[in-house]
Amino acid sequence: MQNVRTNTRSKEEECNIAKKKMAYVAMTVVMCWFPVGILLSLNGHIFDREVYAWIAVFVMPVNSALNPILYTIPAICKKSVSVCF
Repeated sequence: MQNVRTNTRSKEEECNIAKKKMAYVAMTVVMCWFPVGILLSLNGHIFDREVYAWIAVFVMPVNSALNPILYTIPAICKKSVSVCF
């Protein structure tokens, strides 16, 4: 009976960890695409091409750059708990 409870608890912990990972990924996606959504929602206002270029070059790639970090930091932390933040 003790073994079943331990396995259930570890599955719940794994589920919570997966939920946190997905929340971090979803949060970064929202934060990176938020400026694009604002620009698209302002129908009447015309922006310079430079604004779109800056967002395309600097804001949107941040999402792609953060994804490897978001996936590897939890894996590193899983191996060495003392390094985790």
